[in-house]
Amino acid sequence: MTTISDTHLVSAINKSQKMDFMEKELVCDEIFIDQPNLLASVLVQQKMGNSLEDVDVLLNILIVLHLAIKESEQRISIITEDELEHQLKIFVSTVKFTEGMDGYFVDRSLSQYIAAHRECVLLAYVIGVMKDANYFENKNESSKFLIMSGINLVNCIANAKRVV
Repeated sequence: MTTISDTHLVSAINKSQKMDFMEKELVCDEIFIDQPNLLASVLVQQKMGNSLEDVDVLLNILIVLHLAIKESEQRISIITEDELEHQLKIFVSTVKFTEGMDGYFVDRSLSQYIAAHRECVLLAYVIGVMKDANYFENKNESSKFLIMSGINLVNCIANAKRVV
């Protein structure tokens, strides 16, 4: 069951696009308070060999996800490092399932993964942004970490406990 609608996401995207640098910095301060481990999982990407430009794309994705959660008027529990790691292991297992498949079946598998995802709207958005940023071009060995991080953001949000 999707909990963040396309209306919430569109509103979050529009708000993010209208923000200047200082406003985005304030949102990042909120994220640091609300979800420090999600923020850290994005910021560490530069240390893993990714460019500032690529990290900026992920940071903007995180800002939109944060705003979409706020738009939905939900609160989620703080995502721990253990939960980040757990969700990443699950995703890596899913990816390993597609190894050796031809492109057609990989695309079908990805489509099924998105459609069955609890936050399919968020996941489709994140994958679309990452495709537009050429994350899937495998520019270097560290490119895969950008993809895993982006998808893991959504997986962690989807599986986080909702706080009343």
